[in-house]
Amino acid sequence: KSNEHEVFTNMKTEFMTLWDGFTTSDEARVMVLAATNRPWEVDEAILRRLPRTYEIPLPNESQREGILRVLMKEEPLARDMMGTGQN
Repeated sequence: KSNEHEVFTNMKTEFMTLWDGFTTSDEARVMVLAATNRPWEVDEAILRRLPRTYEIPLPNESQREGILRVLMKEEPLARDMMGTGQN
C-alpha cells in the first residue's frame, strides 16, 4: 500500500520476520488470535498466515448498554445516567 506511513511498514516487516521465525514442536498447541476494527487494511501477507476469519458485527443498542454497564459498574454515576436510577 503506497500511502502507508513508514512506521506501519516497519512494524509489519518486523512482525512478518518474527512470525516467519516462529517455530514450535509438533506436540505444542499454539493459537494466534488477531483482531482489528479495520479488516480492509490488513496486509494480504498477514491474512495468508491467518487461515480463518470471523466477522463479529457491531453490538446493537441493548448490547452496547450492557457493555457500558460492565465498564461503568464501579464508577459513581448520576441517578439518571443509565436510566435505572441506580449508582
